[in-house]
Amino acid sequence: MLASGLGVLSALLALQGATEFEAGARIEARAGEVPVGTASAGSASVEQKQVILAATPLVGLHRSGEESEARAISATRIFWRPVPLLESRPLFLETLDTSFLSRPNRRGRFQLALRGSYGEEDYSLLSQQFVGQPTLPPVRTLLTLNAAGDASWRESRRTTLTLLLAATHLRTPDRQVVNNDGASGTGPGLSLPATPTQTLITVTPGVHYALDRRSNVEALLGLGETDIQGFQVGNSSARMNVLTLQPQLGLVRDLSRNQQVRAVAGLTYAAVLINPDKNRNWLPLTPLCRIDLASLLWRTRASTLRSSLGAGTAWYGDPVLGAAVLRGMTEARLDAQLGLRWSAGAHAAFTADLNTPLAPARTGDVVPDETMVLVEVPIRYRWSTQLDVEFGARYVERAPNLAAADFAWHNRELWAFLTLLTTTSRPARPRS
Repeated sequence: MLASGLGVLSALLALQGATEFEAGARIEARAGEVPVGTASAGSASVEQKQVILAATPLVGLHRSGEESEARAISATRIFWRPVPLLESRPLFLETLDTSFLSRPNRRGRFQLALRGSYGEEDYSLLSQQFVGQPTLPPVRTLLTLNAAGDASWRESRRTTLTLLLAATHLRTPDRQVVNNDGASGTGPGLSLPATPTQTLITVTPGVHYALDRRSNVEALLGLGETDIQGFQVGNSSARMNVLTLQPQLGLVRDLSRNQQVRAVAGLTYAAVLINPDKNRNWLPLTPLCRIDLASLLWRTRASTLRSSLGAGTAWYGDPVLGAAVLRGMTEARLDAQLGLRWSAGAHAAFTADLNTPLAPARTGDVVPDETMVLVEVPIRYRWSTQLDVEFGARYVERAPNLAAADFAWHNRELWAFLTLLTTTSRPARPRS
């Protein structure tokens, strides 16, 4: 399916002008421990030592003109765990990424990105796909569709109009059977319940106004629809649909030549259109806030050191929990470019639901996870223009709500990784 889609895109790009062919691969080796033996989020688990090998060959097309740029990349991930599943077959995931950027004139800009993937997932990979989500779905096969677009128009020297579009669709089979080797199939093994199907669409128009050379204000009005089907109410499957309105006001100010702060405040109003459980609170009115501080700490001719600190809250309709939560997050990041070949980073994040602890979806289930801490340290060496080597470590751990009576950290992931990334040409830097 993805190969035929790439063929169609190739024909379309070829009709517009010269098209470059791209090819490459990502080869990754990881060793560490990951929780196993859990069929539902938050279940008590034990950490198992694992060695993971993954290869992702990719092919793509790229076209760049004076006013536009387009790219399409198709990839197949082959994921294998020789320790402890030496005799198990690999897991496969197909992905297609496309992007388009247009600058028709100096005042206007538009870009669109589409991504689709279908295949078999592993618990250790889900945490990278559901970024910032404490509770992971108990899935093995997953269809994911994402679309994101933004447009801007400079109305005057001080005023810029913007429009942000985003859509996400997640779907799994109605019920999955996980074989004893950890792969999806029809053989003997563990039967997992369906993960809720989620569809999320948001449209956010905005206005940015320059107060002076160092300060900008922005007013945004987000309109979104969240639809979740298949989550548990008692012993039956249910559907909910929520319409959200998110007015917000922000300020971006340059504190100095090397430091910038961005602060956003607003609220989320949630109107429940379909509610199968009248006792479930979908949080009709919640605060929305965010503050970020970006700094340039050090710079020479070939090296830089940057940092960023951020914290905020947001309303979120969690498809796994089947509930709305007020989610708070803090994060810190440090990025260093050390000469022409070396770069390094450090990222730490803490996510927690600020609402009262959620009850289990069914009687007898354990309390779901609502808290997560993450730390990762990647180091990259640019061997050549076609080959990068990256290595480092990653740590993730989860827990129930901070106010839960049985709060305890569990489901720990700890990894050391080595990754080789090769391509026929260097990807173009994103344009701002």
